[in-house]
Amino acid sequence: MIGSVVVTGAAGGIGQAIVETLKNNHLKVVAVDLSPKLAELEDVAPVQVDLTTDEGVAAVAAAAGAAGAPGWVLVNNAGTTRKAAIGNCSHETSGKELKS
Repeated sequence: MIGSVVVTGAAGGIGQAIVETLKNNHLKVVAVDLSPKLAELEDVAPVQVDLTTDEGVAAVAAAAGAAGAPGWVLVNNAGTTRKAAIGNCSHETSGKELKS
């Protein structure tokens, strides 16, 4: 049995649509995003964190555990893109892209 669904990148676009669909199907949602827009979502357990840090990952795990039932599902929708030709990207930018 699914207890809750953790959705990363939940504050906008595809992530927000996923959150709304899950809520419409009566599932508990732990909504995760770095954006302050996360506060605009209703009827979710919001977790505003940076998932590229150990602390952020730990906060999401704690929120998922606190959401109730023993089982949970992860919808890993978080990510970033930078519009640039690959030859114009620095090593640092490319590394951030892959880490996101």
